[in-house]
Amino acid sequence: SMGCGSDTLARWENSIRNIKNIENGYAIKNLFKKFNEVPAIILGGGPSVEDFIKAYKEKDLSDKAVIIACDAILGKLLNEGVTPHFVIRCERKETTIFRGVTNEKTDGIFYVAYPWTSPNFFNLFRDYFVAYRDNGICLWTGFKPGSLNGGVSAANAGLELAINMGCSPIIFSGIDLCFIDNKSHVSGTEMEFDPDKSKAKWNEIECNDKEKRTSIPVWLRCLSEYEHTIFKKKLKSVINTSLKGAKIALTTYKPFEELSLSRPFDIKGRIKENLVKVGPGDYDNIRQKTLIYLRDLKNDFTKLLSFVDDTMITG
Repeated sequence: SMGCGSDTLARWENSIRNIKNIENGYAIKNLFKKFNEVPAIILGGGPSVEDFIKAYKEKDLSDKAVIIACDAILGKLLNEGVTPHFVIRCERKETTIFRGVTNEKTDGIFYVAYPWTSPNFFNLFRDYFVAYRDNGICLWTGFKPGSLNGGVSAANAGLELAINMGCSPIIFSGIDLCFIDNKSHVSGTEMEFDPDKSKAKWNEIECNDKEKRTSIPVWLRCLSEYEHTIFKKKLKSVINTSLKGAKIALTTYKPFEELSLSRPFDIKGRIKENLVKVGPGDYDNIRQKTLIYLRDLKNDFTKLLSFVDDTMITG
């Protein structure tokens, strides 16, 4: 089970449609601990990501840190001439989140996706990694590409990826988790839900500049997830570059101008050295066992209903 009944069914359906994509994808576990002491920049879709885009162009950050972007920001980055190393997708829904993104534009970008994401999105990327969570459909399929557990959003999952790869320090940009100047996201992006539906539950939260700004329930869940992960993993160096963004406990606020990101790394080379496909697993055997189980279940359920009918007639 994952979420409500309809959500669970949709995730199973997409995962089954993605079996070939899983087999042909690269296993995310082969990147774990391969980037020790390499900085990572996690990009959300908030207005403050403009600070990163400016720093990327001025300081040529393309080989100074592993750049991990959430799905919503990809189109904006491409339009700005910014190429992240990874872009992460968690949601099962097929929306217009990748509006304007084509296979030709994503060369050199590695897609990181969970098996329940839209099969059509895999077609936008030549190279992609498959990531699992240790529950539900992931455990059932029998594949073992490696897990990125936890996380409400793609940026939450990006933090998990950076941690598992051994990156340090970890730098947040665009992870604002509040409205800044009445904006939820930077221009050129879109939200996959309507925030006004939860307006009755909006709250004021403290930000890095000591001001109070408005947040919504889903952002507060993301905020809690960041704080829980940082505390649980005992992370010592997590930097938040968003001045007007939410104050995230156990992080240090520091603008890009004060960051020391000058040492180059062969990030693309290291990624390419660790490209190992998931390959065929035990799925066919698992599928056959499940079909037998479901047929037996159907027979038992039919028998149960016949007992109920008989009771209604004779009782």
